Amino acid sequence: MAAIAKAAAKAVAANAPLKATVKAAAEAATAYAAYAAAYAADAADAADAAAKAADAAATATKPAGVSWRAVSNDVQVLTSSGPGDPMAMLLQTSLWPEADVPIWARKGWNLLRGDNALRDAGFAPWFAWYEDLLPPSGATPTDHFGKELTRRIALQPDEWWDRGAEAVNTDIAAWLAERDVKKAVPAQVPAAYRFSQEGKRIGVAPLDTGTTDPKSAQAFLDELRERAEMAAERLESARNAVPFLADEVSRLHNFLPAAAADLNPYLLRCRLASIDAAVATLQAAGSSRELSDDPTMQVTGLALIGRELLLSFPDLRTREREEIARAIPLGQEQRITDFLTETSKAAAQAPEVVSKQAVAALEAMAAMAQEAVDGPVEALRERIVEQIVVDRNFRSEAVRFGWRLWERMQPGALDGAEAVSKHFLIFGFAGLVGTLTTPVLGIAALFAGYGQIDRALKLLEEQFTKYTKEAKNSRDQKK
Repeated sequence: MAAIAKAAAKAVAANAPLKATVKAAAEAATAYAAYAAAYAADAADAADAAAKAADAAATATKPAGVSWRAVSNDVQVLTSSGPGDPMAMLLQTSLWPEADVPIWARKGWNLLRGDNALRDAGFAPWFAWYEDLLPPSGATPTDHFGKELTRRIALQPDEWWDRGAEAVNTDIAAWLAERDVKKAVPAQVPAAYRFSQEGKRIGVAPLDTGTTDPKSAQAFLDELRERAEMAAERLESARNAVPFLADEVSRLHNFLPAAAADLNPYLLRCRLASIDAAVATLQAAGSSRELSDDPTMQVTGLALIGRELLLSFPDLRTREREEIARAIPLGQEQRITDFLTETSKAAAQAPEVVSKQAVAALEAMAAMAQEAVDGPVEALRERIVEQIVVDRNFRSEAVRFGWRLWERMQPGALDGAEAVSKHFLIFGFAGLVGTLTTPVLGIAALFAGYGQIDRALKLLEEQFTKYTKEAKNSRDQKK
């Protein structure tokens, strides 16, 4: 195992072409076959093991001519003077000059991969890895582990390899599971807030509104600000009759910036939805008659201008938000809002890894939802939708932040100022991830992406918990 795995993995780690990796694997096949057969013997019969080892070695050495022809063909490709990159051309050729993998090679390989003792010892990922390097005729060889994981395996010290096959394979299986979980975590989407790493903390990413027509957007914004100011003044005089509508228009007026480049269209949509819902409620109740219809008409016109302004921002992902809104169970709005608010509380309690700006963004979303609790339910649901998207963005970045932090950690490096700094981050992140994974039950089934994020957070929690225990034990032993 050490021969084939270390030779091929280190070829990739050194940025060698994949075909070179294939060759390294092929050249090491004899040692690997003999090793694997001998390993199977430990769990079976010694005499049977000797036969397997002898057969494997014989199978590997018998067809020297076939192996030589394969190498010769590759040399011809690499030394050709024709157009094109010889290395790229080599990658497109099959490993063997025959139409497919030779029968003698398949026979020996099938004997190994069908051995239950080897599979019980965790060799299944290696079987898949080797077969991906030896695809059928016409197929391009691939690395089952992927470049990142192959590099990780290759850079392990000799002590790691010398622990025995089962221990090594257990680690690799865990890393493969980690890789698959990482791939499943959804990317952040355009929303009121997105997050990114700022130094050693999770921070707020710059807002990219992506307006298609800056001049039109500015003109609509100027008109909207003027109408919002007029409507706010008019409704203030009638606050007793329509308090919620007066509050919403006043908040809209205070929210609008002077420049379109500074406008957050996602928050604008939330505020316009609240106004629409309030107007609809008033009209249904006949309350607008007390105001001689003027403020309601004025607010309706204001909302129309706001909708025109939103058309300047095409990347609002309306369809996804509609799906989220449909997934919110009727009557459960307050429960979901309370759950989402826990994220901002957890972030505030982890200043080592979450910036003040990120905490403020999460708290702003929670505050917007609370503003609408006593108003029309449609307004509350619109704000919950945006809060969900922002919350999911934060969790997605928290997962990626955790992976980056974990990959920088050097096992056993428990001394020095840098190690102390990293441990400080580790402990801070461990507290954050522990809080984030606690209340997700039920939420993951409602909204897309939460299940994948929750699985990744739980995996990180296990790793960080293990690390903190090992770090504590190490410190205790030094005392």
